[in-house]
Amino acid sequence: MYNGKYFTYFGLDVEHPLHNPVYSIEFDSHDNLWFGTATHGVVMFDGKLLTQFTEKDGFINNIYIRSVLEDSHGNLWFSTQDAGVSKYDGQRFTNYTEKEGLSDNYVRCIFEDSHGNLWLGTENSGANIISDDSITYFTEKEGLCSNSVRSMLEDNNGNIWIGTSNGLNCLVPGSESIIYSLNEQDGLQDMDFNNNAVVLDSKNRLWWGTARCLTMMDLNDFNLPAEAPSHIQLNRIDINGQFLDYRRLEEKHRQENTIQQCG
Repeated sequence: MYNGKYFTYFGLDVEHPLHNPVYSIEFDSHDNLWFGTATHGVVMFDGKLLTQFTEKDGFINNIYIRSVLEDSHGNLWFSTQDAGVSKYDGQRFTNYTEKEGLSDNYVRCIFEDSHGNLWLGTENSGANIISDDSITYFTEKEGLCSNSVRSMLEDNNGNIWIGTSNGLNCLVPGSESIIYSLNEQDGLQDMDFNNNAVVLDSKNRLWWGTARCLTMMDLNDFNLPAEAPSHIQLNRIDINGQFLDYRRLEEKHRQENTIQQCG
């Protein structure tokens, strides 16, 4: 914690105060801070005291808490590596795994859209959308660039942006959702998006952290294609190890989208 002059460091485990990697942080509506750790479950800080929650308290797993989210109903959601997700309602934990319908127990990121739907980004099986008591799945088969989903965010138009390990998708929700793909042909310098590294700023610009650079898209100057993508999408062509922009084989001119990279 930084007070303007110096940093204060907190050890989240009494026995091993200096050995607590923290993978995720959430500030809830009651002014509590929640920390997802690598080996010691989740820890809540109320401004004075640290409270630890582990499997003994009903939490799903103590290891690798990848993401923490408070939903619009005040529930806390925790995603884990290889153990599914856990929901805390302030009294008890409810756990969800493949047995309850998830497509993958390795959940990298959690996101709630403006309609109250909960989106789970998995490592191996795309995105899971929990709406009421049903689960919808989006994978490479439906048009995702990769089944390894690293980040998700909703823009001001209600579109869902999905960063993956192999490119970027824009999902337009509807009775028949449309998924657009963005990759090197669209100006991306790095296709490997980092976990939960995404934000929409006050100027309507999206920012992503990737493995090699910082990427910004100005949504004020960006337009999705007028035609919906076909069910068969070609992501890239490599000939003798050299990348080929296949779109330029058919188009002499194409629209320049506003995507910038720093790195």
